[in-house]
Formats: sequence, structure tokens, C-alpha cells
Amino acid sequence: MKFKSVLTLFICMVSIIFSLSVAEYIASSLLASKDIKTICPNTDFNKLNSSRIFSYLNAFYEPMSAVEHCDHDFKYTYHINHLGLRDNKLKRTNPTILAVGDSFTFGFGVKDEETFPALIGANNAGMWAMTFDTQTKSFQRNVKLVDPDIVVWGIYPPHIITMMPTNWSNPAPGDRILFRAESSPSKKLLSIFPFEKIREYSLTKFLYKAMNISNIFFDGTDLMLHRDAYQTKEIILFDRNISETKYTDNEKVYKDFGNNRDKVLLQMQGYFKEAKRVAEIKGIKIIFVIIPSKLNLHLHKGTANVGAYPNMSIDPDLPTILVSDAIEKAGFSSRDVLNIGSLPELQMDDWGKYYFPIDAHLNVDGNKLVAEAIKKKLGL
Repeated sequence: MKFKSVLTLFICMVSIIFSLSVAEYIASSLLASKDIKTICPNTDFNKLNSSRIFSYLNAFYEPMSAVEHCDHDFKYTYHINHLGLRDNKLKRTNPTILAVGDSFTFGFGVKDEETFPALIGANNAGMWAMTFDTQTKSFQRNVKLVDPDIVVWGIYPPHIITMMPTNWSNPAPGDRILFRAESSPSKKLLSIFPFEKIREYSLTKFLYKAMNISNIFFDGTDLMLHRDAYQTKEIILFDRNISETKYTDNEKVYKDFGNNRDKVLLQMQGYFKEAKRVAEIKGIKIIFVIIPSKLNLHLHKGTANVGAYPNMSIDPDLPTILVSDAIEKAGFSSRDVLNIGSLPELQMDDWGKYYFPIDAHLNVDGNKLVAEAIKKKLGL
């Protein structure tokens, strides 16, 4: 009997080790198959990053450059003309249009001629990964160079979050204390547990990714779970009770999200006031185009799992309201705002066909949709 018990235990241990090894192999294979370097083996990502850094420092791209951009959903090359703007082989149009904004205006994921600025015959001064401060510098520079009759300014509301003056990702919405160690033995046990070592395994990485976990660690008192802030940050933008909502139970960290959001909105007002002053001097008409995020459209359909936090009150229209309010407080009229999220096509169940499946940006059809809406707004 003793021999059989030992044999059974041995078989169980071997089975567990074998199962974990197989799971580790499968997880490693799945992660490798989705790794960007596997999907885009010949792309020079250093060149792509250098292009972004150049635009951040200068508010325009390196003139006469060409950069290949590859990701899970797309592969294309963007070309920059002699002015440092995205090239679309633009010929002089009447009226002359300048498009400024972030990656949605730039046309992240689509070819030069497929961006909505190209489709409306605009000079494309959009820059990817740039928020309102850099966009304002771009506006000031390119109004002088292009001398436009009309400026189309693309606005993506989640940049309100990325511009918050404090580190909004700490705590991220959903951070939790898993266990509070109050005794010496529990503290000692958790302090020697190899959390960082386990994190290196592909199986752990796969599970973390699937469960939207950034890290699990022991800080000396609490066993902490940190969420992936990139996946959860936008929730903050839709919360009417932002100052009262408890986003995390990490009592050691306090962030006043409400005040920070208000500071960014005041910054935006300042940027837009300056743009209005310039526009009035030069006789330029400015149209602000508010482009909805995927989460925005998900929330309208009630299909997004945003988690449950005390006092949270989700409002799908809040990002548009906040941006529109900042624009109007800067002296513009509601007639100067085009809300793309209100288009009938984006109120349908199949709105996702206008966005890339994985990436957050508009695909070719999405850019066409925005271009047609702008043309109608401007009477082109």
C-alpha cells in the first residue's frame, strides 16, 4: 500500500509538471504569435519612434522623410512633405484647408491618400501620439505656412486623461489589496515569495494579459494587484462623480482625479482662446471635429464591462460634453463643433466596421465617414 501511495504521488507530481510545461509552451507560442516583432519582422521601429520624437520636439515631422508603420491591423508607409506635414500630393485647393489634431487626424493606420484630411483636400498637420499642447504649436506654425481659409481641428477626448498633471496610472482604476499581512509569519512568507520570478513565465504573462493585470506584488504590508492602466484609464473620463469615486483600495496613494481633469479642461480653453484670437486676426474659420473612442460607442450600447467602483456614475456623452464646453468657453459657438459620434452610422450596432479590429483608430471606411461629414458641415 505504501508503495502504491508513493507511486500515485509521483505520478501526480509528474502530471502536474508536465501539464504546467505544456501550458507554458502554449502560452509562449500564443504570446510570440501576437508579438509585434513577429508580425512586422522587417519594420524599423527605431525609425518610427524617432519620427514621433522629432514631431514632439518640433510640432512637425522631419521634412521629406518616409516611415514604415506596421502593427497588428495594418502596414503602410507615411510620407512627409517639404513642410513637415503628411504628404497627400495635395494641389492648391479653394478654399485652402489646414487639418490639425492627433493620430486620428494624422490617419494612423491608413495610407497618405486615405486619411480624412486628404479626402477633403486639406494640408494634414495631424501628429500621432500628440496632445493638445503640441497640437496648438502645430496650429500656430502651420497657419503661417499654409495661410488657410479653414482649419479643421480633430479632437480625441481621451487625451484629457493623458494630459492630467499627476500620474493617473497610479493608482489605476481597479487596483486592489488582495491580502493585508498583519502577522509576522504572513509578512515573512509573502516577502520571500518569488512574485517577480513567477512574472517572467509566459503562462503568467498570458494570464495577466487575459485578466488585465499589470503586476501582483507584496509591498511589505499588503499583497497588491495592479491593473493595466492603459486598458482602464479611459473609464475615468466617463465618470460624472469623478471626485467621489473610489477607484482603488490602496489607502497609501491618493489622487484627486476630478481636480486634475478640471485643470486639463482649463488648459484646453486657453489653447482654444489663443486659436480664436489668431483666427479672428487672419479671418480663418475653425471647425472642431470630436471623434469618439471605441469605449464611447460601446457604452452607448451598454456592452462594455467597465467594472464597479463606489459612487461611479457612467455617462457615455460626458467626454463630448466636456470638450464642447471647453470650446464654447473659449468663445466659439456650438455651430463650430462637429460631433462624429452623433452620426447615424455610429449609432448602429455595426459601428465597429469603421474602426480597426484591435487598434483604436479609424480604418479606411472610418476616414471616409469623417470626410463626408466634414464636407457636409463645410458645404464643400
